[in-house]
Amino acid sequence: MDTTEALAATTAAVEGKLSKGLKKTLKKLIGKDLQDQLLVADAKLGNAIKDKLNLSCLSNTSVQELMRCIRSQMDGLLAGLPKKEMAAMALGLAHSLSRYKLKFSPDKIDTMIVQAVCLLDDLDKELNNYIMRCREWYGWHFPELGKIVTDNIAFVKTIKTIVVWRRTGIWLPNQLRCAEVGGNASGTERCAMWLACNVHINEQVKEGEQL
Repeated sequence: MDTTEALAATTAAVEGKLSKGLKKTLKKLIGKDLQDQLLVADAKLGNAIKDKLNLSCLSNTSVQELMRCIRSQMDGLLAGLPKKEMAAMALGLAHSLSRYKLKFSPDKIDTMIVQAVCLLDDLDKELNNYIMRCREWYGWHFPELGKIVTDNIAFVKTIKTIVVWRRTGIWLPNQLRCAEVGGNASGTERCAMWLACNVHINEQVKEGEQL
């Protein structure tokens, strides 16, 4: 059996259909007056065999366990084929089967696009919530900053700059307006833990904005 026939047979088995090769084999091996049941791993395939060949098929947990045992001893049962050759054939068949199973579907692509857009909307809403919380929290300490810096991302970056200034005492030339107003801010002082929480929220806002 070549790879094309193997792929066709495997594809039919996966879909629960009776392939031509399997049908011919069963006709040769099984007599017309057979009274025993045929053990089949897939119940859907068993129904197809029963409809086409009028053979009684059995598929249950015991049959599944037996099939697992057979697969685990496959190398010993097929002694005529080298192990490396069997592995190469199985790998080639697996790749061919995966290409068959993973077919392009416009509907699935549309679904992924819709999910991506919904995810971006959720991120945008969460980002806005974080920014509003950041403005509210820091407004207790420096209420004038919200009027000076109206852009949300710039507001977050300004807060980080103020934190650096508190540690180093250095202001850049383009930050002097904030420094001038900040020196006379009418807000209340906050503890170090409050400042650390505010900085943490700022970092999350910056990460979300990059996404």
